[in-house]
Amino acid sequence: MTQPASYAMNDQQLLRYARHLLLDNVGVEGQNQILGAHALVIGAGGLGSPVALYLASAGVGHLTLVDHDRVDSPICNVKSPTPPTGWACSRWTPRKRRSGR
Repeated sequence: MTQPASYAMNDQQLLRYARHLLLDNVGVEGQNQILGAHALVIGAGGLGSPVALYLASAGVGHLTLVDHDRVDSPICNVKSPTPPTGWACSRWTPRKRRSGR
């Protein structure tokens, strides 16, 4: 098993992850591992969307979202991510993999 790369956190990251750093089981070393981690989320629907949000909030360094579904206008109000500002819901039908960028 290879050792994950060590990341030097800047001041903004230290403030953002301050609560993680206080946890005995995480600390600076653990947060550096999280920052260097890669997570794959299969499905960006009702379960995958909040999972991706929580992983991103925790500081996972690289997220890959995979979903084959298209966002249709009847359900676009319940799907994440939110359509870009100014777009009419009926016009918003891109692939989720493109809209998650």
